[in-house]
Amino acid sequence: MTPKWINVLRLLVVCAAVAVISGFTCICFLSDYCTDEVPDTDSIFVYTVDRGVDTLNRTYLDGKKIRPADESRYILYVDIPAISQMEGVENIYVFDDSLITELADGLNNGEIAEAYIAVPSDVMKYYGAPAGTDYMFRLDASEAPLNGEYAYIRCADGDTAWASEVPADPYMLYYKYDPATWDDFMARLDDYLVEYDAISDVNMLITTNADPAALQDSLMEKYPGSNYLSAEFARVFRAETNKAVWVKVIVFALAVMAVAAAIVILPGYVAKKKRPAKR
Repeated sequence: MTPKWINVLRLLVVCAAVAVISGFTCICFLSDYCTDEVPDTDSIFVYTVDRGVDTLNRTYLDGKKIRPADESRYILYVDIPAISQMEGVENIYVFDDSLITELADGLNNGEIAEAYIAVPSDVMKYYGAPAGTDYMFRLDASEAPLNGEYAYIRCADGDTAWASEVPADPYMLYYKYDPATWDDFMARLDDYLVEYDAISDVNMLITTNADPAALQDSLMEKYPGSNYLSAEFARVFRAETNKAVWVKVIVFALAVMAVAAAIVILPGYVAKKKRPAKR
């Protein structure tokens, strides 16, 4: 092979390597790169789906190098009083399954013509998907008056709308934890579970008055089987996921570059070996 064709081959190999690396990078970024938004809040939302460490929590635990003693442990109602005493916890708002069932039955059968519902503002603004309120109310959180502790929603005639003023006696969709009323809440929940032969898992909002990242770490260490959404959880998950994407891209690029380098160097080496020796 002449030097001219060797140079052409080298150019083609370099172009092919760049194309392959670029294509692989695009595929990785389109399929795996995380662009999740980090909630602009110090609160933490807890919900129950996996009941054990799955991909989301595994990513967080590995990223923070947290090693829980029991990975199957998730938050139960009996744990809430102890959680309320954890450093950084300001208030806990627990989704009230018994109330929403009573309210839905009343609205559906006509016993309740109109109802105003109070939902913690952070639930509506940041956690509508895991909380189920996006599906439940089908309202645009960006249009809600979310400046106070609660957002208020009017339900009537099968429709929902934001309430611009604070209603007199709203239904509190989330019970605000209070040691003085906790036993009453649990008794009402137990009655609901028996009457409806139902199951109720913990879904709650925790507001914080100290370092929310430290609290998130503590919750993950003690209750790694629960599901969480918070600024810290989203930040760590996004960073760890994207780091893994970059590692995969870099390893692939190095491998392609090594193969390309071998192909580029080999023809010149072979041509040199075949060149007749000077006498």
